[in-house]
Amino acid sequence: MTHSKVSVYDLVGKVKTAMATITGAIAKANETITEGAHEKFTLLIGWSELEGAAGSRTHMNTLGKGLQLRRMVVEITLLARQRSQIGEDWAAVANYADDILDKLEAQPAAAPFSLSGVHTFHWTARRGVIEYGSASYAGAIFTLEFLCH
Repeated sequence: MTHSKVSVYDLVGKVKTAMATITGAIAKANETITEGAHEKFTLLIGWSELEGAAGSRTHMNTLGKGLQLRRMVVEITLLARQRSQIGEDWAAVANYADDILDKLEAQPAAAPFSLSGVHTFHWTARRGVIEYGSASYAGAIFTLEFLCH
């Protein structure tokens, strides 16, 4: 099986495309991210970390040749709603988090996010109050870690 090299721009774009299908979500990535605040459920998608080693061969394929993998981290910042009433705020975060989890868990093992160069991925999430623009939002940050060719 041939795996194409995954670019940072394409990875972020494909994650955004998947998240944009969540009902009611405004998903923004790359050049579509703006400084302004949003009233609706908004997802900001961007990369945060890259890791690799130019001379390493960290995974062996079936032909016995080394296969170089890169670690790529993408963050999805969930802005659920502008802070107002704590109970309602955290309930909104939980509901939207379930929608994001559904999208992540629906990804196929082979070529998640329609990228054949993704070897594997996993995620973590942490809820919190997020400052964006001039407002505070109840939200969460989903950290997706990919191993890519």
